[in-house]
Amino acid sequence: MSAIGRAIWFIESHFASGISLDEIAETAGLSRFHLSRVFGMTTGHSISGYIRSRRLSEAALALAGGSATILQVALDAGYGSHEAFTRAFREQFGLTPESLRKQGHARNLALQGPIRMDDTRLPKLDPPRFETHPAMLLAGFAETYAYDATQAIPSLWQRFNQHFGHIPGQIGNVAYGVCTQIEANSEAFRYMSATEVAGADDLPKVS
Repeated sequence: MSAIGRAIWFIESHFASGISLDEIAETAGLSRFHLSRVFGMTTGHSISGYIRSRRLSEAALALAGGSATILQVALDAGYGSHEAFTRAFREQFGLTPESLRKQGHARNLALQGPIRMDDTRLPKLDPPRFETHPAMLLAGFAETYAYDATQAIPSLWQRFNQHFGHIPGQIGNVAYGVCTQIEANSEAFRYMSATEVAGADDLPKVS
């Protein structure tokens, strides 16, 4: 089973209770940062977004079946109040829990089912390689992206390529794509398209 397959298996086995990114990463055998990046690339979902969608989808089925009170369904889905659950539910499905319970079915909802991983169709990702390199001064463009919303990265490179080769103090003819983690539990990252420069004094300020 692939690392992402193990992560999904763990999520599916435990999403009804509280689970942490550390626990999922340990099961997958990856760092939190690498897991979050690869999970988004492979599934199209952030980890927190997938867990939230699965919990709310199960809650929707329970409400449509009329098997429990809305408050109990909210608590089972990990929400501490009726109000917080209703807000999240409406954002996910476009209607309130009360409306769904009244209509008595969930056929009109885009429910999130378990992701079925076919390891033969997964992208072949090389294992991380760690290298030590002397410090470099990089200049370029940088933006923040969610792991499941990286479609705009090519446009960042298009902007950068208009300047590449004409950057004051540019060293060599090599461009770098640099990913940096924003904070420990964030599911977004900072991405920079850049090249090495000798100094920053002559760099133009580009908005």
